[in-house]
Order: sequence, then C-alpha cells, then structure tokens
Amino acid sequence: MPREGDGEMPEQGQQQQGQQQGQQQQEQQQQGQQQQEQQQQGMSYETWLEQQPTEVKRLLDTHTTGLKSALTGERTARSELAKQLREASVKLEKDSDARKGLEEASAKLELAERRMGFLEEGIKPEIGCTNPKLAWLVAQEGGLFDRHGGADWGAIRTVAPELFRKAGVGSADGGAGQGKTAAFDMNTAIRRGAGR
Repeated sequence: MPREGDGEMPEQGQQQQGQQQGQQQQEQQQQGQQQQEQQQQGMSYETWLEQQPTEVKRLLDTHTTGLKSALTGERTARSELAKQLREASVKLEKDSDARKGLEEASAKLELAERRMGFLEEGIKPEIGCTNPKLAWLVAQEGGLFDRHGGADWGAIRTVAPELFRKAGVGSADGGAGQGKTAAFDMNTAIRRGAGR
C-alpha cells in the first residue's frame, strides 16, 4: 500500500532538477554575456594582464625575461659573428674567392638579421600584420624601408592592405549574429537542458 509522501518525492526531485538546470542556464548566459562584453571592449593582452593577480604577472615576467635574455644573447652572438666575418674578409686578398665567399656570407647573415627584426616587429598587435612573411617580400620588392633600414609599415599597409587586420572586434559565430544577442527562448533552454 503506497504512503502519502511517496507520490510527492519524484515531483520534488523533478522540480529541484529543473531549478538546477535553470540556474546552470542562467550562469551560462551570464558567462556568454561577459565574454561578449569583453569582445566588444576589444580586450588586448595588456588589458588582460592588468586584470591578473600579482602572482600571474610575476610568473609571466619570469617566463618572458628568460625568453628576452635568450633573444638578446642570440642577437649579440650574430652581431659578433658578422663583425668577425667582416674583419676576416678584410684580411684576405682583394679578389680572392675566400674573401668573396666571406663577404657573401656576411651579407646573408645581415639580411637574415634584418628579416628576423622585421618579422618580430610585424607580429606585434599594434602593427596588425596577418602575414609578416609576405609583408617582408612586399617591402623588399617595393623598397619600403625607412632611412635607418626599418620597415615603413604605413607604406606597406598602403601597398598591400590585405596583409593587415581590419579594426574591430571579431566574434566566435563568424558574423552570424552580427553583434546581436538572441532573445531568451524557453524552448531552446529546455532543449539544452535535455542535452539536445
């Protein structure tokens, strides 16, 4: 014989489960709205870094300091090698094959160093270049360098605008929503809760 309380237990369990699903959906919507607001604000790395706790900032500084010192060491070594090559080529006879080979190697090394600097600058967010390798070819072909040998990014942008990001904020939906958020739909919420 069933007791009075037995019939109420499944209904209460369903109500609690429905409430939990509703809370989860609200939390997901809030997270989605927060992410969209961050995208609309155009969060940059610097903005994100400012929001991080001191411990995270310290870890990032430690990590990047090692990388920066390694890069500086590599540049110094290359500069020394180029200098040694130039000095060695001066000591050789003027028209000798060895001197010509050293001068060619020195020129290649200097070009590689210049290209590396160009590519490092091209990947910076403020430059906004989407393909630094192709931009290097454009700059070489057009002689788009300033008097100090640095890249003239304004001229490169004028000649090949397709190599640069357009200003604005992208979205994960591929533009399907056109920046609009869908109104809350109970049917969709129920389907999501059911796993469909």
